Amino acid sequence: MVKNKYRKYYDYILYEDTNYLITLDHIQGGDEILQVLLHSRDNDKMVGMLNTKIEFYGNKKFVKVVGVNINNRHRNKGYGTKMYKALIDYCKDNNIQGLFSNISKQINKKEIPSIYNKFGGVYEDKYAIIKFK
Repeated sequence: MVKNKYRKYYDYILYEDTNYLITLDHIQGGDEILQVLLHSRDNDKMVGMLNTKIEFYGNKKFVKVVGVNINNRHRNKGYGTKMYKALIDYCKDNNIQGLFSNISKQINKKEIPSIYNKFGGVYEDKYAIIKFK
């Protein structure tokens, strides 16, 4: 059972194990925003975030990834990939056709393309794109 202290951070639990909890907060307002958050059960803190907003890519509804950050101590454990996987599953269940990121603006030029490649990403101009079937 997830402890109530995490509730202020999320609308949905997307993934959990003994060390981490991945949640999603769907914020609707001027922009429709999805925040995927990584929480450490070790210190009860948020230690990673995948910031996105829903936009149209062509004439289809996509999620644009605008930022990814995982605290140094929690990197290289596979949770960046798990955050993307959780987001992809959520999108597929909610009629979103894919996700994309402007890779020319990404700081981590190795990690992000590696994650997109794992999920069958393609590259068009300056964008990395994962299209769902």
